[in-house]
Amino acid sequence: MAKSLITILYLVSIMNVSNGQNINLQDLNFIENKIKSNYPSYSNKVNSNYSKILRSAKKNIGKRSNSILNFSQLAIPVLFFKDLHLMLSNLKPISFDSTFCKNKLMEVESKSIKIREFKNGYWKSDYNDCIIYLQECGDKHNLYEAILIESTNKEIKLGSIKFYITKHKFDNYHVTNYINSKGNMFAIYSYFLSKDTLVTGIQYKWTKINDYRPNYLKRFIPIEDKVSLNILDSNFISIKIPRSDLITKQIVDSLVALNKSAIENAPNLIIDIRNNAGGTWAVYKSLFPYIYTNPMIGGEQLRKCSEDFIEKQRQSVEEDKVNKNLTQFLSTDQKELDSMIKYKDAYYYSKPDTIQFDSVKAYPKKIIILTNYRCISASEMFLKFCQQSKKVIIAGEKTWGAVDNVGLISFDSPSGNIRLYIPRTKNFYKKDTLLDFVGINPDIVIPSTEINWSKYIINYLSNRN
Repeated sequence: MAKSLITILYLVSIMNVSNGQNINLQDLNFIENKIKSNYPSYSNKVNSNYSKILRSAKKNIGKRSNSILNFSQLAIPVLFFKDLHLMLSNLKPISFDSTFCKNKLMEVESKSIKIREFKNGYWKSDYNDCIIYLQECGDKHNLYEAILIESTNKEIKLGSIKFYITKHKFDNYHVTNYINSKGNMFAIYSYFLSKDTLVTGIQYKWTKINDYRPNYLKRFIPIEDKVSLNILDSNFISIKIPRSDLITKQIVDSLVALNKSAIENAPNLIIDIRNNAGGTWAVYKSLFPYIYTNPMIGGEQLRKCSEDFIEKQRQSVEEDKVNKNLTQFLSTDQKELDSMIKYKDAYYYSKPDTIQFDSVKAYPKKIIILTNYRCISASEMFLKFCQQSKKVIIAGEKTWGAVDNVGLISFDSPSGNIRLYIPRTKNFYKKDTLLDFVGINPDIVIPSTEINWSKYIINYLSNRN
C-alpha cells in the first residue's frame, strides 16, 4: 500500500536530498520560521507543547518515505495554532491513474477488508453529492483513506482518494489531508462528532451508511448552495447567501433592489448564511439598512508589520504601477506600505468600520439569521455587526470560529512543494474575547436532525406570538 501511494502521489519530494539535508525537513524549518516571524498571534498561542511537537515532527519526517504521512508532519506546527486562516497546501496537484482507482474499487467490492472499528465503512456527504468508503491503510494501519465510491461530479474518478486521516490526534482533532476536485491537498482538522457522524473541517459532514447498496445517491437530491431570495408567505421572506465573494455581492444587491417593496413590507426577514466560509462582509451591505436599529461597530485591527509582510506589500505597489487594471489601488496600497514601514517589526492600528443610517426602517421587524458550523471569517464579522441590532435573532448551530486573525498572505517553500498561508492582521472586538475555535452561539438552537430550518424557525416564532 505505501509503495503504491509513493508511486502515484507526488506531493512532497520524497526523501530527496539537497546539500545533504532532507527536503521535507527544510520545508518544516521554513514553516516554523515563517510562522514565528509573521503570525500575529504567535506569542499569545505558543507554549512548551509547541516545542515538543516540533521535535517530534522533525524526528519523524526524517524517517518516513510516505508522502502522505510527511505532509501530515508538515501540517502539525500549522494546525497547532487552531486558526483556519493559518493554512498549508501542496503546490503539485495530485492525480490518481485508472489502475489505482480500479484496484481501490475492487478492493472495496471484494469485501476482504476487515471492519476493525466503527470508522471503517461507507459514509455519505451532507451535500448528498458523494459517498466514500473509509478504511485503514499504510504499513502499520496508521492512517485512514477515504475512497470515493459514488459522486454526482462526473469529472471525478471513482476509486480516487477524497482525504486521508491520520490516527494521530492533535487536541481533539485528527490531522487530515483533504484533496479537492482540482487535486490540491490541504491540511485540515477533522473529528468524529459521534460514531455515525464525521466532520472534515468546513468541507463536509459525513453520515455513516449501514445499508449501502450501489447507486445509493439516487435516493437523495443533491444540495446546491445557490444565492436566492424567496417569499415564503405573507410574513416571511428568505434570502440565502452561502458565499461572500464579490460576484455574490452583485447578485445579492440585485435581488435586494428587485424585491425592495416586498422586503420593506415583510414582518420577518430570514438571512440564511449557512455554509458561508467567508470572503468579504461587503456582500451584506445592501441588507444593513433593514437590519439597522443603532450604530454598529466592526472589529478593531492591528496590522503586523514584519519584513516579509512589508516585502509582500511592496510587491503589490509595484504591480499596481504596471498593471492598468490595478492602478486604482495604487494610492491606497502605497499609503499602507508607508504605514507598515513606519511601524516595522511592530503593529499599526486600524480603526473599526461603523455602519450608521439616518433612520430605522419599520419593516422587517425581525431579522433571523441562520448559521451553522461552516460559517467562518467574513460571515462571522457580519454576525458581530448584527448582534448589535435589536431586530436580530441568530438561529441554528454555533459557528466554527475563524475571525481573530484575517488577511491571508501566501508563502511558497524553497522546495516548491508547499504553500503556507498566514493571516497578517489581528481582528478583535474586545481584547479579552477570542473567537477562533470558540465561535458564535445562536440565540435559538435548531436540532441537527431538522431538515427544513426555515420552516422550523417560522413555526418556532409563530408559536411564541
